[in-house]
Amino acid sequence: MSKALEKARNRFQAGRYKQAVSMLPEVARTADPPAEEANGLLELAGALRDRTDGDLRTACEAQIRRAQKLLETDEQRQAAQRAEQLQAELKQDPARLARWAHDAGLGWLELKSPESVVAVSVRKAMAAYAAGRPVAPEPCLIDIVEAEGWRLESVVHRFIPARVQTSFLRGADFLSGDPVQGDEKYLYLFRRVEGAPGDSREA
Repeated sequence: MSKALEKARNRFQAGRYKQAVSMLPEVARTADPPAEEANGLLELAGALRDRTDGDLRTACEAQIRRAQKLLETDEQRQAAQRAEQLQAELKQDPARLARWAHDAGLGWLELKSPESVVAVSVRKAMAAYAAGRPVAPEPCLIDIVEAEGWRLESVVHRFIPARVQTSFLRGADFLSGDPVQGDEKYLYLFRRVEGAPGDSREA
């Protein structure tokens, strides 16, 4: 509890309502007040409103709206943080992400990879064969997601140049150069399949 809120409460309990109301603007004045402080402001402003009239009551109502806005902003911030945390967790586990999206009732799911997941599976199988080890291909991203009730609809490959090679005639025109470095992105778009094995969870 801030000192301002404590003083305002003490004045309220002593029946000094006008002085208590004058202290309300000092409560939760920081840009990012704790929810407890905003709740305290809301409670005290409401109690003062019920015991005052005229300009004092109007001032209390303004502080009530302010406290409600602070609580709404705090709730939105916490919701955004939870969403970011969930996104970070699901990004590390394609199966869990696919399961979550399916249970959430989403119809489409897009996943990204810096390389072709099919090429990765083939490369691993070739490496095992060349080393004389048994070839036991692991399920790739597509298999993992489709096992959760999705069907691959399309694959998009994008190359985003980060540096280009320009000729003397072209000068330093970035758009007319030949890309020599960049990032590759593979976008896998899945559609939810009704009646797929994943739907058995809803039965």
